[in-house]
Amino acid sequence: MKNIVLKISSLLLGESYDELKRETTKSKQKVMLYGTLLMMIMLLWFINGYLITNQILNYSSKQAIIVGVISAFIVYTIELTIIRMSKVNILSTIIRLLMALIIAFIGSLSIDEIIFKADIENQLKINSQTETLSIPSVIISKNKIENIDSQLQQLNLLSSNLRDQMILESKSGYGPKTKLIERQLEDIINKRNLLQSESKKLSEYQKSELISADSSTGIIKNLQAFINFNNHNIIGWLVWGVFFLFFLFIELMCLIYKFSSDITSFERKKENIDSFERIKFNNLQNLYLPTNLTNGSYTRVILPRFSLRHVRGL
Repeated sequence: MKNIVLKISSLLLGESYDELKRETTKSKQKVMLYGTLLMMIMLLWFINGYLITNQILNYSSKQAIIVGVISAFIVYTIELTIIRMSKVNILSTIIRLLMALIIAFIGSLSIDEIIFKADIENQLKINSQTETLSIPSVIISKNKIENIDSQLQQLNLLSSNLRDQMILESKSGYGPKTKLIERQLEDIINKRNLLQSESKKLSEYQKSELISADSSTGIIKNLQAFINFNNHNIIGWLVWGVFFLFFLFIELMCLIYKFSSDITSFERKKENIDSFERIKFNNLQNLYLPTNLTNGSYTRVILPRFSLRHVRGL
């Protein structure tokens, strides 16, 4: 099992497995730990990329997988660069810390979205409807409907009174007054039908706006719903906080281990090889040194031989 982990870790870190298996236990353990941390962080970024794309942005699973793979590759490149640095500078540390905070926030948000999915979707509908009802055209249509309802109530009351009058008049026969009341009733019925038709159109418009608002999604809207829901449910914030700290810890593990771990013999060898290559390159540049800058003449300088064994100090 250890050999498998070492092989995978060597592949991820770009190291030679054949060389590593001959190294000290401490060197192999450090490479395996780096490899394991890399796999954990890559998996974390893949899951976050997938969940954000699929759950929050509502894209297909295929598209979410592609985003997840790209996210994992990005963090792999960044982490590998930090691991390979002989000295981690302040700028790279700040950038990595900011990335860790961002991904921890997004990751904990994604988990909350899944755990409280039904509640947040309900909050999202409430937010969308509230936002829709504040649109000027919707406000105007709402006021018109209220005005029409008021007119319909008055017409219904007037229609009821005219029917009562017509019943009384019809007892003494069908005369001119009864005909007048009938015409008035017909006018009221026609007017009422027109108002009801207009009210129906306005209601359908409002309904279509609400449906359109419910179907619209996005990170900002989901974030607003998430905050509104958690503001009324402290458990939501507690769950988010726990997962935020968990993701932040996982994200910073490579950086923490880089700062806290001692250099191994394998790493020391690689540094010595790099030093030797730099010395050899500088020596090659100095093989021919100018002796007279005015006429451009050069003198060959014989340098002592260097061996990799001497530089390694092994």
